[in-house]
Amino acid sequence: MMEYGETFVETLKREMKEDAGLLVEPIKPLHTFEQGFTTYPNGDQAQIICRLYLVKPVGGGLEQADPNETLALKYFDFDQLPPLFNMQSRDMIACVRAYLDGEQQH
Repeated sequence: MMEYGETFVETLKREMKEDAGLLVEPIKPLHTFEQGFTTYPNGDQAQIICRLYLVKPVGGGLEQADPNETLALKYFDFDQLPPLFNMQSRDMIACVRAYLDGEQQH
């Protein structure tokens, strides 16, 4: 989640370190997803805006993820992904697959 005053890149770097234990440098943004909507148990509604980046790891490791942020980490092949919890996550996976297949999206 973006903290007040952060840029997209600052958020990316902080979240990757906290959630995955990885130090990354962005190569380029792939897409901005702005049609994610959610309703919280208390009835509050929010629009979730995510920017997806192609990154390169420059340090850290999965074992360095913050245990207060992440319970478990695992790599999956596209064909072996577990069920994803929302449509925006599915859209992000589709964007990455398209990029890797040469259909670069902006």
